Amino acid sequence: MLPEIFNDDSQAETTEFVRDVYIEYVKFLVRRNQINFEFLVMLAYLKLVNDDGFREKVQFGHVMVDEFQDTDKIQFKLLLLLCKKVNDQANLTVVGDWRQGIYGFRNTTIENITEFHNYIKVYSQQLNSKSQKLGFDYDESSIKQIIFEYNYRSSQRILDFSRNALFVNATKTENSGFEYENKNFPFPLKAKRKIGELTDIGFLQTAVKEEDDEIRMIIDKITEIVSEEKYQTVEFESDGKVKTRRRVRYSDIAVLSRTRDFCIKLQKDAAKRGVPITYDGGFEIFASKQGILALAWLKLMLNPHDKSAAVTILENEGYNYAQLRTIIPRRDDDLLTIPVVISEFLSELLQEKDNLLYALEKINGKYGFRDEFSKAIMEAVSGWMDAGIISLGETVRLIEASIKDYFDIELSKSTDSVTCRTIHSAKGLEYPVVILGNLNRSNFPSSRGDPNVITFNDVAGLRMKKQFAEVNGYSGLFENWRTKFVNAMSKEESYSESRRLLYVALTRAKQYLYLTSYNPSPFFTELADKTSSKITIDYRYKSNSEYKTVSSIKSVKIKAPTPVSVTSESVSVKSYVKRYLEPDESTNSLGNSLYGMEYGTDIHLAAYRHAMGIAFKSKSKGEEKVKMFIDGLKAEKLEAEVDFSLPKDGKLLRGAIDLLAHYKDRILVVDYKTDKDKTRHESYVEQVSIYIDAVRNLYSDKQVSGVIYYVGLDEQIYLG
Repeated sequence: MLPEIFNDDSQAETTEFVRDVYIEYVKFLVRRNQINFEFLVMLAYLKLVNDDGFREKVQFGHVMVDEFQDTDKIQFKLLLLLCKKVNDQANLTVVGDWRQGIYGFRNTTIENITEFHNYIKVYSQQLNSKSQKLGFDYDESSIKQIIFEYNYRSSQRILDFSRNALFVNATKTENSGFEYENKNFPFPLKAKRKIGELTDIGFLQTAVKEEDDEIRMIIDKITEIVSEEKYQTVEFESDGKVKTRRRVRYSDIAVLSRTRDFCIKLQKDAAKRGVPITYDGGFEIFASKQGILALAWLKLMLNPHDKSAAVTILENEGYNYAQLRTIIPRRDDDLLTIPVVISEFLSELLQEKDNLLYALEKINGKYGFRDEFSKAIMEAVSGWMDAGIISLGETVRLIEASIKDYFDIELSKSTDSVTCRTIHSAKGLEYPVVILGNLNRSNFPSSRGDPNVITFNDVAGLRMKKQFAEVNGYSGLFENWRTKFVNAMSKEESYSESRRLLYVALTRAKQYLYLTSYNPSPFFTELADKTSSKITIDYRYKSNSEYKTVSSIKSVKIKAPTPVSVTSESVSVKSYVKRYLEPDESTNSLGNSLYGMEYGTDIHLAAYRHAMGIAFKSKSKGEEKVKMFIDGLKAEKLEAEVDFSLPKDGKLLRGAIDLLAHYKDRILVVDYKTDKDKTRHESYVEQVSIYIDAVRNLYSDKQVSGVIYYVGLDEQIYLG
């Protein structure tokens, strides 16, 4: 029955469909000049293979590749094509460590380095099969292998311990012979640094199978390490001599986990106990509340009748289902009528349609978003703007396409805090203290199946996990049993990469290493057994300096402030000081030119981005000047584009201050001007004086002054 089981009528249709999508996807990317990394490698390879003249122009006499265990087959071939013939041979040097090959999901292969002799022979023959592509001949005798035995990071105790990670079974049923590991790694690495007695390894296990208890245990261990004098970190000179020896700080500690969810929960729970932990890793920022609301408002700016965007915003405002049904029309051709509170803010945003960063900052201000997520969203959009993608429609499409993308972000960053990150992101890093958490059953090694709907392997080919069908008169989506059966038969279960991932995690530690679990996996139990390590059950630490809780809370009645009556007339500051301006509304500060208007916008945008800490390249001398000016302020904190309102002369003045520079006992109001001269200086003084009054109302305990910075003139005028 095997032929009948293996043959799947839907496979040909699936393959054809995927091929069509693939080709259209390539066309889509090329038309927009948006090529991802894999396609860049593929296109470079094709160019080198098919264009002899081009290949000869770009070849190098010496080629050196680091982290060679992280390359794939096509990258190996590409490297051979880049090698120039020098004295009838090629000069190719590759450096790598097969024990740190942990990116199999990216199609990398450690065999590129472990089978280097065989692969270079096979690839050379493949490239030269139809015509001579390589200018050199393969000669096995010319290959030299240099093995590095010394480690400049970890203590000898940690190196001896870590080697065992490559020799533990991942499941109770696995019985690996570890022939490959024994052949290629017979002895531990040798430590170059003599750390002495300042090193320790421990296994910590909870008494109950609860994740919360493991997190509590990790926080307790961190508290002990920074509290007890016996934990000290050693720093060395370049010649190996001890440079300093001091107590361990929070910033010397890293907690590693195979999954980011564990890191995030640890960071949140630690914050409640006053232990500073920074989560450093990838987040789906556009799937966060900040990202969802930003996308909704941008979509509404693009189309004021976008129902999905309106529903998102209204739900966040507290509208229930019944209320939404009265607002959102059921028919697609009926226009949307949104509440006044939404339409008024939308009108404000539409004024910033050409300045998306300003619009996003207004959205963040509306909801009080001043966190790492909102900043990461701003940085992502700013990066797209630098790449020339500046239209509102294209930004909306990019955000929608990036909902599931990970962006680097740091949660609760401080100068002295524990780092928490995934093991994959920790590769190449080192810490005096490493706590490897979440060594739990079904998690590390992972027992989760492939989540993709479409699967592929060399034996089974391309297949669908599910299919629409009619069974016993019922139509629906069913499991494709043929795919499940064939994949189970053809899949070669290998935990080698999981063991290498464990090895990478352990070797991030310099001196102190601790492993924790609440539902121990074989990696935890077998490693403890193999190294004759004692497992501490229900570890707890009680600090000598605990916080005292308040036994009773007293409430104090405070008289509610009298509401301020505001007139219905609301005007901008610029309109209010209009009597000082020239009557010609079209006159620009740089003199009646579209270029001048664009230049002024660019300067303000550059200033905003620099103050927010968003990296970008200056496009003009003016942008470079304003960056230097901001740096020269040397403020403790910067706030850019600060909205305010101020009752004055029976009107409510509204505006945005370019920059607030905060110091210990004072605040400086900053206003940028791009005029060629100071003919409007009087009106600008009035404008900044209003800003100063508004800030004084907010910060009555601080001295407030202002400065007008004429960027083109590079002149600063301070106001008391």
